[in-house]
Amino acid sequence: MLGRGRVLTVFGLFGLGCRREFVERALPVFKEKFPQYEVATQVVRGKHPYLKGEYVKGKPRVVGVKNLGPKDIEYHVTNLRRHTNDKATIFKSRVLSKTPSIQGKWTTSTFQETGLN
Repeated sequence: MLGRGRVLTVFGLFGLGCRREFVERALPVFKEKFPQYEVATQVVRGKHPYLKGEYVKGKPRVVGVKNLGPKDIEYHVTNLRRHTNDKATIFKSRVLSKTPSIQGKWTTSTFQETGLN
């Protein structure tokens, strides 16, 4: 989760297309629905549009939204909002199982040649 982080939407001046619809309609709704997030829009010339989620801990995440519709952009904004930016949990053993193996443990003598071949 962004916590007190922010979502930055960056768009170019030309070729906004359906992304303009997202900026004008869906982004204000997102701001009202989630006031704890700082939402900013920035216009940059000559760059592809992208979303940037800046988190309290860790690196920011950037998602390109070139040639995407408003629904797809909203999906990526939701993913940025839900992302925790925590490190992956490392397990101590490779397999977590409540039931032991029926076949038994593997040992060095498991596949001994029987001499029948």
